[in-house]
Amino acid sequence: LLLLISTLTTQAQTYWDGTADKNFPGEGTEANPYLISTPEQLAGLAVRTNVDKEDFAGKYVKLTADIYLTDFSNPDQDSWKEWEPIAHSLMQWGEDVDYGYFRGHFDGAGHTIYNMYYGKGMNWAADFDPDDLDIDIGDYDFSVMNKALFGNLDGGAIENLTLRNAKMSGVSQALLVHSAAEGSVIRNCHVQGELRATSSSSSGLVHYNDGLIENCSA
Repeated sequence: LLLLISTLTTQAQTYWDGTADKNFPGEGTEANPYLISTPEQLAGLAVRTNVDKEDFAGKYVKLTADIYLTDFSNPDQDSWKEWEPIAHSLMQWGEDVDYGYFRGHFDGAGHTIYNMYYGKGMNWAADFDPDDLDIDIGDYDFSVMNKALFGNLDGGAIENLTLRNAKMSGVSQALLVHSAAEGSVIRNCHVQGELRATSSSSSGLVHYNDGLIENCSA
């Protein structure tokens, strides 16, 4: 008789503190990719695409650990950190669109991003009534639109990634990618969560797709 005993150790998760770290090791090559291991570095990737306007064309980025974003166990919803997409597509009425683009290769390496959140104006503790979904975009403030983990995937690739327990609300939303242009690849990606959006084209995987989606689920 062979008895195998597995001992599970429990340790506190480290959640995103809301800051961004734009410095991550690696050279961005296929052999030596940029390595992301913390929530702050993932947010730093968003800052580099949105603010610094890096598109990472020809570059490789790889996750080396599971990422925990918002601590939903905290009952104070105001403390939950709202995610701004990597390569966002911000819209404002009558103004130029402030696009970011991701044209690189993002490899989740089998890791999971937990608890991605965007929920401006949404009471997540209340029972959900789909007939009473009131997303306020008063004064033509479209900042609640086009949210996802990635905004604009433009000929780039996202592979081997899982999203778990996401909570997203707004207008024209997705969980993984808002817009995937022609030549983009989304492969071996799986998402799970709750999406409350006013646009019928909102989606778990991709809001708008003109690329290749292969072996994915939502």
